[in-house]
Amino acid sequence: MQASIDATLKEEPDLLSPLISVTMQMQRLVYDPLKAATKKMNLIKSFAKNPYVIVLDAIDECEAREQVVDFIDQAVRIFKDNPGLPLRFLITGRIERHLQLRVDVNQIETIDLAQSTTQQDLTLYIRSHFGTPNWPSVTEVDALAEISKGSFAAAKGLVGFVLGSASLINFDDLTPAQRLQLVLGTDGQNMDEFYTRILRDTPQLPYFMDILSAIALLKTSLSISEISKFLGIFEYEVVEILSSIPTLVTIPGRDNAPISFSHPSLREFLLDEERSGPFYVRTDVLKEMAYKFLDAALVHYEGLSEIQWMLPLDEPIPRAIAQWPKNLDLILETDPSFDMSGLDTRYSQILSKLQVIPHFFDVIAIIASSDNPVPVGDILSILQLDVEDISLIIYGLTPILGRGPNKFSETLSLVDQCQFRHKSVRDFLLDPFKAEDLHISPTYYTHIARRHLSIVFGLPHSFIVDKPFFMNWPKYLALAVQHDPLFEREALQEPYEPVAPMLRAIESLRGWRSAFTVVLKTDEVAAMLASVEVAVAAVEIKIPGSFQNLDNLVTIPDLKDRNVTVSRNTVSVIDMLDGFRTILSDSTPSSRLCVKRGSGVGIQIEKHMGT
Repeated sequence: MQASIDATLKEEPDLLSPLISVTMQMQRLVYDPLKAATKKMNLIKSFAKNPYVIVLDAIDECEAREQVVDFIDQAVRIFKDNPGLPLRFLITGRIERHLQLRVDVNQIETIDLAQSTTQQDLTLYIRSHFGTPNWPSVTEVDALAEISKGSFAAAKGLVGFVLGSASLINFDDLTPAQRLQLVLGTDGQNMDEFYTRILRDTPQLPYFMDILSAIALLKTSLSISEISKFLGIFEYEVVEILSSIPTLVTIPGRDNAPISFSHPSLREFLLDEERSGPFYVRTDVLKEMAYKFLDAALVHYEGLSEIQWMLPLDEPIPRAIAQWPKNLDLILETDPSFDMSGLDTRYSQILSKLQVIPHFFDVIAIIASSDNPVPVGDILSILQLDVEDISLIIYGLTPILGRGPNKFSETLSLVDQCQFRHKSVRDFLLDPFKAEDLHISPTYYTHIARRHLSIVFGLPHSFIVDKPFFMNWPKYLALAVQHDPLFEREALQEPYEPVAPMLRAIESLRGWRSAFTVVLKTDEVAAMLASVEVAVAAVEIKIPGSFQNLDNLVTIPDLKDRNVTVSRNTVSVIDMLDGFRTILSDSTPSSRLCVKRGSGVGIQIEKHMGT
């Protein structure tokens, strides 16, 4: 093998140049010579018993991250194509985000030392660094191991602090025994001094206090990746800062593992301005992070024309749009009383630009009145519009309106699921005092409810493009009855007349004959029944006694021992609610609802319970 490598270097001396990629060097100087050597039959058995092992230590400290990724991708590919290759790599280091997907493959076995390291391993390691057998005590060594949380790096930092081998400008006046008591937190009177000295002795890198604030303030413990996203900085910046305070924070082996302080009392110290002084965590960082990413998106969209809303977004903008709702959730979880007025102003800024576009209020009313994502196809069905009629609205709302995972300026699709990126946008629109002229009037509920009734009961079912559409009509009816004081009682009590079929329905007569199947799971049946009950309660309040002594619907068993509910005459909306309540609450395996609509057209609904 050595001769092959020497020959290659003689032919290609530039292979050792730093300008040559690592993957090229590995291919020409490691993989190719090794594959050539294994072809010699007399060497295969020897190699199989004693494969070559290449050790790469602290790979996370390599700054050429792209080359590290390329190296791992190449190694995985080589071993997949050559499973008998007598070579192994032993790689140590933290699994950072850019390596996460690469290591989760069959060709790589990962060992998390924090999970595999035992308390005994750490106590042996810690004890080996102290020269006396009786100090620290067994209890104190165990406590140091516990604080290390399975990390040898953390244990090394703690031991270095106690013995004074680390850079301790502010601790030269303390003996090792005093420093040990500080680390263990047993010297309660001096813990504040300990924290102050550590933080004062640490180089104040950019984002240092922001990172401490995020860890101290947020209720949910974030990982390195999550902190970097929350603050909008790189993972390596988070790692660099946390590495500077190993006695206070333990850095996990993976970027997706949560971070916590080594001492719970550190959080209390940082949150008390009288105790922490200049290191008091800035609560302002929460407000900044609530606005930062949404503001980035707003600034970007402010500079675009309407036609540019549909163009691909520059890379930082999609990340900012996806991150701001996550930040807001973290902040509201930590501080439920967080002042939302700043966000309301930003919501108004986005929405007011679009309110002059036709159908704007219809579109946002449909989305805001639903608890679940609304398919674009459903919006078009309710409003009887084409995609082009609402596309400008959907694209313009991108900073606050989602259409599904990782969808921003991509082509609008009928199956795109529209939902405001955060519930606070919906709350804003439904609050007349906050939204003012952007407020969704109760009359929109009535409009949507009538459209649902007309389509579900008046048009061919083939035009219903999504199951939630069929399930939601009672919910929209309840909203209209509850919130619109002008909702007409007669619309509930009089025989229901469906709208005239659309031209498309007339041209496609198959729509009237084809069966429409909606498969509801047990929880969906319960959810729809709950919506029906809410609608029934709303109607009862508006028209007391409206569901008493109803005689239009009759339930009888048929020859197949299933309950069939039929109407004697054309049904009203109240009759339909009563019929759906009957069929949805029926516990028999199969039941049927058959009712007469206006214009001499009936509708039949069957429910079959799965086994």
